[in-house]
Amino acid sequence: MNFIRPVVSYIATLAMALLAQSGGTVELFRDDFAGFPAGLLSRPVGQLNGAIQEYHYLAHRGVPLWPWENAICHLDAWAAGDEDGQPYLEQHLVNDQSRLMNPLFITGDPEWSDYTVEAKVRPLALSDMAGTVFRYHTNRHYYLFALSGGNQARLVVRLPLEKTLRVAEWRELGRAEFVYDTKSYYSFRIENEGARMRAYINGRLLVEATDSELLKGKVGVTANVPARFQQFRVSVSTANKKQIDARISRREAELARLRAGNPQPKLWKKFDTPKFGAGRNLRLGDLDGDGRIDLLIAQNIPKVRGDAFDHISCLTAVTTDGKVLWQQGKPDPRNGLLTNDTPFQIHDLDGDGRNEVVLVRDFKLQVLDGATGKLKRQTWMPPVAASRKERPYELNNGDSLAFFNLSGEGRRDIFIKDRYDSFWIFNSRLELLWQGRTMTGHFPFPFDADGDGTTRVSDCGT
Repeated sequence: MNFIRPVVSYIATLAMALLAQSGGTVELFRDDFAGFPAGLLSRPVGQLNGAIQEYHYLAHRGVPLWPWENAICHLDAWAAGDEDGQPYLEQHLVNDQSRLMNPLFITGDPEWSDYTVEAKVRPLALSDMAGTVFRYHTNRHYYLFALSGGNQARLVVRLPLEKTLRVAEWRELGRAEFVYDTKSYYSFRIENEGARMRAYINGRLLVEATDSELLKGKVGVTANVPARFQQFRVSVSTANKKQIDARISRREAELARLRAGNPQPKLWKKFDTPKFGAGRNLRLGDLDGDGRIDLLIAQNIPKVRGDAFDHISCLTAVTTDGKVLWQQGKPDPRNGLLTNDTPFQIHDLDGDGRNEVVLVRDFKLQVLDGATGKLKRQTWMPPVAASRKERPYELNNGDSLAFFNLSGEGRRDIFIKDRYDSFWIFNSRLELLWQGRTMTGHFPFPFDADGDGTTRVSDCGT
């Protein structure tokens, strides 16, 4: 039912738009937010982990939003409900990253232009802004008309490039005194005609400006404090609607032509993973020595808190035909959920032409025979730094690992890091060569920066 209701609501919206054509104008879009179920629009995903969509494909964060989108997709900022029988959309967070970004709820098409956008806005706090977004191009490039500080209305443009790292760059186009409270809804109306913009509240023209930074784009709502929104509407002239439709048709025809020119994917193989499946947590390599790629799938159990101290609970080696080569640990579908790096890899560590499995498990760095999973060698992980604030264990439990040529013996040195404080380098005999502390980020990778044959270590998260 949660999926059907927004679709039915949108169909009704389209029907109303067709009926609304009068006086030379037509509705591009209308929504009263009645199609959304009451509550957070990211339930239950938002209650699990903010990184879940990094490791699993999910069509949405719990509730289908179409034709809207939560543009800052990792934020669980949006909820729906009703007030005095009238549905509303609510941004319910106090945004502690307002210097960098704003929660955004966006709809429409990049080709929309010369339109009028209307909405009812009720700020629930006065300390920061709440308003409407228009001519949206990206999360870093759009216009905003908003109430701010309890006493003013501002028209600004978010610029795509920052002068100061992680501080959003804004250019103000105009402001007006406007005292407001948190008990009332205020009727916003923003008119766009080419570079010209006129912004009204409750029928009163407050700000007028001319700016050509962006001349078309999507629409939406935003707020840095809790705020409610009702009766969102976008309208254009009949003539402009035809031009927008023509531009969209040309774009879609070009996309269809380009897609048709590319090879189409076909299903190659499919097999079940009874109880041992896991999200984005497999490694590829020839484990049994037959010259064909196999899969190694790991399940993990997060401990202590969140996903900061995960422990590998099950390893399953399987061919691409679904034949299980070996399995260690107890498979459990509950442990297929993954939101973090996991310390295991397939690699020919000793250079004999056959792959091993290298992993950290039970506070030990281990090397397993790739074909059988039998233990070949192991050593205890180093102690956790005494100065580290969060120190639930004496020994480190690992986080991710990679193989580098740091000693000149080929890619046979093992780099292991934790989350996200320390790292260690072992040789192929599992002897600790050196260690260090830094902001390690996510997954390390090697590179030869100056071509002298010496490997440096960098990281995609730093």
